[in-house]
Amino acid sequence: TRFDREDCSYPAACDYTETIHFKTELGGTVDICARSLSASKYRPSRIGLDVSMSSQEPKLALSESVIPEDASLTERSSAELLRDLKHLHSSVAEVIAEADHAKSREVLFHHNELEKHTASFWWPVVQICVLLLTGYTQAGHMVHFFKRRRII
Repeated sequence: TRFDREDCSYPAACDYTETIHFKTELGGTVDICARSLSASKYRPSRIGLDVSMSSQEPKLALSESVIPEDASLTERSSAELLRDLKHLHSSVAEVIAEADHAKSREVLFHHNELEKHTASFWWPVVQICVLLLTGYTQAGHMVHFFKRRRII
């Protein structure tokens, strides 16, 4: 729990400030549901969310326990290279997960656009058929009216 009254423009709203850390195995959309227990229809409560993504893993410090003091320069360099390689591997895995998520969202969007295109293709055809049917009915009524009045 964190209390930041100095940073808040509404002091009454800053009485309760919570910090929640959530780690996902794969990247993607995360649904957040927040509910105020003190809110009602006549006394609404405002909830603010400050969401930040952090994929940075804490860098491993090269401590003396990992590399002995009498280790050569090549051993130290290889340990640093191994640490950087692990960090690069986790960064690449995160980028691939984000790309897969974006790809699945793009496939869903493309499918929805195809459905909209199909619906919008048939809608003018239906409208024209209704107009033709209405015109035919109107013409029949007009002919019947003129025959009844003996105008034709």
